[in-house]
Amino acid sequence: MRDSARFDNGPGTFAFAGQRVRLPVMGWVKLSEELRFSGKALSATVRRVADGWFVSVSVSVEVELPEAVRESQAAVGR
Repeated sequence: MRDSARFDNGPGTFAFAGQRVRLPVMGWVKLSEELRFSGKALSATVRRVADGWFVSVSVSVEVELPEAVRESQAAVGR
């Protein structure tokens, strides 16, 4: 038997504020560090390992890739 719960982020399911996360039923839970990535949080999984509780969060991050550098095909010289 595993002690865990998974929350999919629907409208208002969970929210982050600094080093805290608000989860359904549990309320505000203190985190050891702030969420590292900015973007839309997709889901959160809370699970117990040994004597500690851990939260893992899936975040959708949009990355803007730089435009590809194209070398000139023009002839130089003779």
